[in-house]
Amino acid sequence: MKRSIVLILSVWLLTACQDTPVETSKSVPCHEPATQIKESITKKVLSEYEECMQMGPPNECIMAELEIRDKELNNAYKEAKKSIPAKSLKKLKEIQREWIVYRDMRCGFYYGPESGSGGLTDAMLCELEETIKRTSELKELY
Repeated sequence: MKRSIVLILSVWLLTACQDTPVETSKSVPCHEPATQIKESITKKVLSEYEECMQMGPPNECIMAELEIRDKELNNAYKEAKKSIPAKSLKKLKEIQREWIVYRDMRCGFYYGPESGSGGLTDAMLCELEETIKRTSELKELY
């Protein structure tokens, strides 16, 4: 049962993200390289992040932005838990756990022994984009 839920969620997320822009005018498929992923989230990032990306090491900037976005995600999750019916709370928790598995698997795809020096950056940008998208989804619940 759990495997089928993971499979359904993964297939849905893979097909849904093909046509789902992250608050931009163009759609960015999930498998795009780091530069195109960055373009898709540019409007969502803080000005400090943009300044950091121009002046500092990119991975440190992405990590700092990810920490901010992860806090936003956690807050959105807490608010969503408060606003949904009690009977749906267990399902929301299950979906969130499965989303974490999906995010880690999807973004981990970019980073490996054969990924080269840009693989870590691609993986981190992927995680940032997925976190922003999931935060938006959760905010729609309340």
